[in-house]
Amino acid sequence: MKTLLNILSALFLATVSGCADDKGTFTVYGADALSTTARNDVLGEAAWKTHEALAHWSKDGNGKKYDPSYVGGGHSWSVGKAGDPGPAKEVVLTRGKTEFKDADGHRFTIEAIWMKGAQTTVFFSHEGGSPETALNAYIASLQKQGVKMKKSKN
Repeated sequence: MKTLLNILSALFLATVSGCADDKGTFTVYGADALSTTARNDVLGEAAWKTHEALAHWSKDGNGKKYDPSYVGGGHSWSVGKAGDPGPAKEVVLTRGKTEFKDADGHRFTIEAIWMKGAQTTVFFSHEGGSPETALNAYIASLQKQGVKMKKSKN
C-alpha cells in the first residue's frame, strides 16, 4: 500500500508541476542530421546504443567484447573565469564526437553540437555509404528513452 501511495504521490507532483518527465523532441533533416531538445545524457546514451548496434566487435583473450576502432570525446567553450567577480564560468558551446568502424571497416561518425539557447544539432556520416543506418539506430534509442519526433514544416 505504501508503494502505491508513493507512486500516486509522484504522479500527482509530476502532473501539478507540468513537467511529467519531458525528454524533449527531435526533428530529422534528410539522412544525415537532426536537431533536438533532449538532454546531453539522453544524447550520450543514443550515441552509445548506436555504436553498440553497428560497431564491428572483437573479443579479447577472456572472451569480453571490445571495439578497437572506437574514439569518443568532446570539448566545451565557456565565458567568464573561475574566481572573477560577477557571474560564474558558464558553458556556452559544446561539441561531442563518436567514431567507430563497421564490419566492413568503414567509419561511422556521430557529431553533436550544442549552443546555449539553441537546440542540439547532431550530424551523421558513414565513409562507406549512407549515414541513414546510424541515424535510424540513433532515433530508435531516442524514442526508446521517451524523446518524441516533431514533424518538420518543410
